[in-house]
Amino acid sequence: MKTEKELVNQLYTHNQEAFREIYAKYYKLVFSKINEISKDAETSKDLTQDTFIKMWTNIHTLEYNSNFKAWLMTIAKNTALDFVKTKKDVELMEEFQLDSAKFDEKIMLEYQIDLKSILNETEYMVIGLTTAFGMKRREVAEYMGKPLGTVLRVYSEAIKKIKAFYEHPTE
Repeated sequence: MKTEKELVNQLYTHNQEAFREIYAKYYKLVFSKINEISKDAETSKDLTQDTFIKMWTNIHTLEYNSNFKAWLMTIAKNTALDFVKTKKDVELMEEFQLDSAKFDEKIMLEYQIDLKSILNETEYMVIGLTTAFGMKRREVAEYMGKPLGTVLRVYSEAIKKIKAFYEHPTE
């Protein structure tokens, strides 16, 4: 059995047998450290694999005669902490997006109520189809079975009413 120092020296030359021995020797220790931080066994397995890949890729950064075990455990700890931080950032972003969507939904509902109070049914439908569904006025005309000229006029009148309402909301 080779000493740790011999194995590390062989890692510098990317000796795969040395890698396998280091992996077998330190897997449980690295996994335990990562699992302390991530608190999820499946995630910890993946992060342990990532740690050994980083070790293999960055072995050239380990100074000669440095404490290999401490260096490896630092990689493990940082890998786990990076994961947890990224996970929290993603969760915060998702939470913000949900809050934002609820806020947008509330505004849209208020906007919809305002529109229903100032537009007739045809105007409301033309505006809704063009803005909410992104339909072109020609498509709206086909959908509603009305001439394009009628839809253009209705759209124009509806826009004028909306502008007037929001420019002078209390009148």
